[in-house]
Amino acid sequence: SRAAPVRPRAQWTDHGQPAGGFVAQAAHGVQVLPASTADTALSQHAEVLQSKPVLLQSGRLAIASDDFARGNRVAVLVGRGGEVGVLGVFGPVPSGFSLYELALLAREVAQRARLDEADAINLEGGPGAHIHLPGLNKSFGVFGEREIASVSLFGHRP
Repeated sequence: SRAAPVRPRAQWTDHGQPAGGFVAQAAHGVQVLPASTADTALSQHAEVLQSKPVLLQSGRLAIASDDFARGNRVAVLVGRGGEVGVLGVFGPVPSGFSLYELALLAREVAQRARLDEADAINLEGGPGAHIHLPGLNKSFGVFGEREIASVSLFGHRP
């Protein structure tokens, strides 16, 4: 089937520059794409999730400074070879990581896993940040404070 053009739902900016990005899946694999590539790259992807901010681009930090706003966080990390990892940091309020600290963690995980030129994007923060692995019957997150339903499904389709 032919994919329809995808347009960002919101034009997120940071000091006038495109901010955020997309986790996009196509036949050739998963990618993290910065918002600045939206008009040219997204139409070739079957599924797209818009989020912000991009944490890593080609293995380099995409966040310049720390705002020290800590919370639970979930991010996706994608290696140049198509490897996909999900990162989560959880703790009772006010613990957790700032987005800058999450970017540092994503870079460290990518380096240790030898994922050269990895990209990463934040998916969720705060009470909606949870990871559920049904095949392992495992869940991660802080439950009970203010649960917010949000779902991103990653998996292999036969």
